[in-house]
Amino acid sequence: MRLSGSLLLKVVAAGGACLLFGVVMVTIPRHTLSLEYQRSLGDGSLATLLASNDEATSARAALAIGRTKLHGGIPLLEARLRDPRAPVRALSVYSLGLINAGSDAGTIAGFAVHDTSGAVRVAALDALGRYESSRKMGSAAEARAEKVSVWALDHDDSPIVRGRAAIGLNFFADGPRGPAAALSLVSAMRAEKVNAVRERIMWTVFRRYAARVPRAFLAAHLRDSDEVVRIEAARAFGRLKDPAAVATLEPSL
Repeated sequence: MRLSGSLLLKVVAAGGACLLFGVVMVTIPRHTLSLEYQRSLGDGSLATLLASNDEATSARAALAIGRTKLHGGIPLLEARLRDPRAPVRALSVYSLGLINAGSDAGTIAGFAVHDTSGAVRVAALDALGRYESSRKMGSAAEARAEKVSVWALDHDDSPIVRGRAAIGLNFFADGPRGPAAALSLVSAMRAEKVNAVRERIMWTVFRRYAARVPRAFLAAHLRDSDEVVRIEAARAFGRLKDPAAVATLEPSL
């Protein structure tokens, strides 16, 4: 479950006020779209747009640079990681994840928990998930990425960020921190009150951790008050491929 760059652009264009729910029309210059399609930095054209004083222009250029997937765009994006404008920071972080070279993992991990913008924290968690999925991080960076994802799931004030953290943990299942991540998901599910976040936790459990969480945990959520949680719990039982689980599922039929 990847975060869409277009959706994130709408978020940051709205200033995060309607985080991930508002619809904002963003005018995209034809030249920018053309360079994206060609996967070209345009001999400095996108760098010039990125340096624009216009916030929307700069943020959209950052996304275009990421979509080129060119490593030559990395230093351009790195130069904007401390930009005072949250939309530019968010799309620069997100685009480093799109290029997916594993660059600046430590800095991005810091943004995931410390940036004041929820959109930046969401972008950071998404980038770390992409890095982990492609095994772009060393062991120390990987451990830190998993820990900040767990911290965000447990402590971030925004349910949108907590939900993204839950989704991001699915990428850590096969790594050395997989068992710890499984325990963190179970713990977070007990404490979480927002159904949208609980649904994402259970999606991640179904997707990658069904065999790593206690079966009693899955069984309990077959009776959950939230329908999506119940569905994900049932799907997680299916992942077990255990005929003995049929008896547990039968009352839900």
